Amino acid sequence: MAEQKAVHFMQSTPQEEASAYDANYGAHKEGISKTDVAEYYSKWGVSGNYEQLYKRGFRKIDGFDPAAGMLAVAKKKNIYGRLLCESMCEKRLPVDTNTYDCTAIAGGMGEGHIPCEALHEMIRITKPGGYVILVMREEYLEYVMEYKDRLEVLMQELEDAQKWKRVSRVIVFNYSFGNNGVVFKREVAFELFHSNIPQLIHGHDGHEQNPSISSTLFYPGNKTCRNIKMSKGHILPLCLTVPSHLVLAVTCYTISSEGAVEAKLDAPSLSDLQKMFSWRIIGGRSKPSHCCPRQSVAIIVPYRNRNRQLRTFLYNIHPMLHRQELDYGIYVVEQGGNSKFNRAMLMNIGFVKALEHDDYQCFVFHDVDLIPENDRNMYTCSKHPRHLSVAIDIFNYSLPYNKIYGGVSAMTKEQFQKVNGFPNRYFGWGGEDDEMWLRIEKAGFNVSRYSIDVGRYKMLKHGPDNGNEINTMRWTMLEKSNDYFNIDGLNSLQYKVMKKDTNSLFTRFLVEVNQTEIMRELQKRLTQT
Repeated sequence: MAEQKAVHFMQSTPQEEASAYDANYGAHKEGISKTDVAEYYSKWGVSGNYEQLYKRGFRKIDGFDPAAGMLAVAKKKNIYGRLLCESMCEKRLPVDTNTYDCTAIAGGMGEGHIPCEALHEMIRITKPGGYVILVMREEYLEYVMEYKDRLEVLMQELEDAQKWKRVSRVIVFNYSFGNNGVVFKREVAFELFHSNIPQLIHGHDGHEQNPSISSTLFYPGNKTCRNIKMSKGHILPLCLTVPSHLVLAVTCYTISSEGAVEAKLDAPSLSDLQKMFSWRIIGGRSKPSHCCPRQSVAIIVPYRNRNRQLRTFLYNIHPMLHRQELDYGIYVVEQGGNSKFNRAMLMNIGFVKALEHDDYQCFVFHDVDLIPENDRNMYTCSKHPRHLSVAIDIFNYSLPYNKIYGGVSAMTKEQFQKVNGFPNRYFGWGGEDDEMWLRIEKAGFNVSRYSIDVGRYKMLKHGPDNGNEINTMRWTMLEKSNDYFNIDGLNSLQYKVMKKDTNSLFTRFLVEVNQTEIMRELQKRLTQT
């Protein structure tokens, strides 16, 4: 048999890979004596699939990974040819066109992993007549925003464009942790015009040097893409899953340092900040001009009497969100009047008011005194509510208790509505985030988190909070949380907007809430139910 070459991008277990590969490579795995394989470990972990490849006759294996730690582990296996520090995304790999007989992705297709646009690069490096094999959890096609209503659409567009043809779509039962897998096999077309395949080559500034790309990159279902046009009338391509602007996003450093940024504490005045961040538009809105953002995100900040912390927060958060290539807006909800501070109600109000501005898909609820310390802490939403502030410096960068949901969190519009938002009856400090955890559980969600290396925050120092004293009744209130699930939240908001103003850094709503009236009305609703 003639020498064959293959490239393998993966992050699954050897057992998963064995069953998927047997089911889809079929007769082609037999009789291989000299085969080149380039294996890609996603940076979340070395999987050991090289053993399965070796058993099936592959002998020359190259390794690709964006983290030096993973490459170091791979090197110890003494089985690889080339070991390259590379990330599989939309950018061009240092691999010649028409190199491999097979490109296999096993496990790399997951949330935050290989983006859909990488299909173009897979085709480019595969020989005409060769195969592209994708192995992934079937459920990812339903809830991972990157793939839902998009991956298979793009695969069909590539077939319609005669880039490849479908060979099979196979379900693998109990593929991973009791979940079924799906395996796509495509044969690359013999008459491939590789010059027409988009090559997203990024310069040092991270921007695309060749924006004239084919229509197969477009995702018309993404609401954030509307009215975004390129100079030649084309819709923009989706932004990278791992944006190239992120600090150390795809460079070979140890895992613990990837994405790390230092909190800037000496914030300029608001007027100076407005001059510094030229990319923003009025109201603290921003979105990239060179690509279509994957999510539109509203940042909701409950606030009262912390001007210096607000300036520091804005000084740090705007550059990070800009690097993450999001379509975002910052909404500061300030409580006026004489009632005790009600963080939860201010976040509910921010949710409602932000939706009046735009149909946001994702909401990040953010304490003003927390500064993120890692660029990879993506301010986006997923299948389950996400607790972002996993590791805060005052807690020695660890969780003080497992069911904490305070600080910074992210929820989709649908998730937030399903739990009826935050409870409104918590005046003073504490309790509202613990009840939100209970609401999330009651609604059937789990809470997702990034690792402590990613979800890192610095808490800004501040003095005593007048009007935000500890809520001494919070534990008693938590015991009755189930009684208030359907009557206290988004459906019981009472507030008055005293003032609205906008600048290029944020949109501010000054609101007044009346503690006495709110508690009286909630007691009335409880009695009626």
